[in-house]
Amino acid sequence: MESVSSNVAALQQNRQHSRTMRLDILPDAVSAGVAPTRTRHATARVGFHLTEQELQSLFQNGYDAMLITDMAGSILQGNHRSHEFLCANGRTLSGINVTTLISGAEPSLVGKLVQALETERYVRIHAWCSSGDGTFFPAEIAVYRSQAGISRHLCFFIRDITWRKEAEDRLQMVDTAMRTARAGIAMVDTEGVVTYANPAMNALCGIPAGQNLTGRRIADFFEEPDKMAAIAGDVAAGNTWGGQINLVHSSGQTIATDCDAAPTLDSDGDSVGAVLSFADISDTIRAQEAERTIERNR
Repeated sequence: MESVSSNVAALQQNRQHSRTMRLDILPDAVSAGVAPTRTRHATARVGFHLTEQELQSLFQNGYDAMLITDMAGSILQGNHRSHEFLCANGRTLSGINVTTLISGAEPSLVGKLVQALETERYVRIHAWCSSGDGTFFPAEIAVYRSQAGISRHLCFFIRDITWRKEAEDRLQMVDTAMRTARAGIAMVDTEGVVTYANPAMNALCGIPAGQNLTGRRIADFFEEPDKMAAIAGDVAAGNTWGGQINLVHSSGQTIATDCDAAPTLDSDGDSVGAVLSFADISDTIRAQEAERTIERNR
């Protein structure tokens, strides 16, 4: 089975197979703060028929790479998209088994798919596929069994998900960093209600294991709750805030922390809340107090 590291390294070398342009389009809002809703209408189904030429055009120009195989997985036909990023170095698809395109796939995969499709309409696979020139890319594969007359075939719809995989990997790294950070990190909305808190933040507030701060007001854990208004004012203006905040542990103990707050923005650049980081400085304050006591004694 190919290792993930070698797959990623090969992916970085060649991504020309994608040949796509990405456009992000935001919907028009009906009114501020109100999401548009869709009105449901009862409509009659209208049947329509496509000519063989029209069906062939749909097949050849589909965004997904489409492969038609026999029930053993041997490829009978592929569309233009499949040849764009699966047939480098002059490789042809006709006659090869589809499992050779999927890194780490065992010969028994097709049999398992056929068995699953006895009861399921589709089977979805996440895997790494070979582009034919030795590089690999992450793909989402939907498998469907068709039957026309006495013939039975398997249809594989292969979509390159390189962009999505990269975004998921970045989110995973950020999530891991936040969960393992020693500082307490809390994300709040514009009302100061916690939407996320890492384990260190839960520990600072004395939240028992298996529970979290989500849904509670962060100011309820401040010795001086009014400080949240100052933080919210700076953050709403797009600025950062920094200062000392004493947190109240669920046991009643007060914990001195150094707090930094920064605004969180949506895709339009508007502030939708804040992320607050709390570093426990209780030991530092105690050490400073001890030094001052020693100095006074001298």
